[in-house]
Amino acid sequence: YPGAVAKQIQELIPGSAARVVRRISETQGMVFSRTKGLIGLLAALTFIVCSLSVTGILTAAVLERRPEMALLQAIGARRADVLWLFLAEMAILGIAGGVLAAITGPLLGQWLVSIVFGSTAELHLAVLLIAPFLGLALAWAGGLWPVWQAVNQDAALVLHGN
Repeated sequence: YPGAVAKQIQELIPGSAARVVRRISETQGMVFSRTKGLIGLLAALTFIVCSLSVTGILTAAVLERRPEMALLQAIGARRADVLWLFLAEMAILGIAGGVLAAITGPLLGQWLVSIVFGSTAELHLAVLLIAPFLGLALAWAGGLWPVWQAVNQDAALVLHGN
């Protein structure tokens, strides 16, 4: 790529001699690849931390709703039915969170780029499409374990304790 730019400069400015300074272009490439890796690592860590946070919140919510789950099982609902009911609730919450992230994320990103770099950032359609699915995955990853634990406990013992 740098060689193509140098050739274009020579073609546009007659009599000029444009040369690629390999050290600079290699250094820029290394900085760019390290920055890209760092951003990927931060994104993965953010996903993990958010998943742990969602797990904590959903665990508290499921603990409060254990009697409801036990009552559903006591009146004839199968464990799988109760599990799918709560997974559907988590899906709605996850998709809603993903849509909210798809709206606010690019806006905050553009604001940050304008403050730090003094330029504008491109809005990628992929972010708007992927964010709801990531929200869904995050909600299910964080909520599946507590719901599974609550559904697999003895309904009679839960109802007797309340």
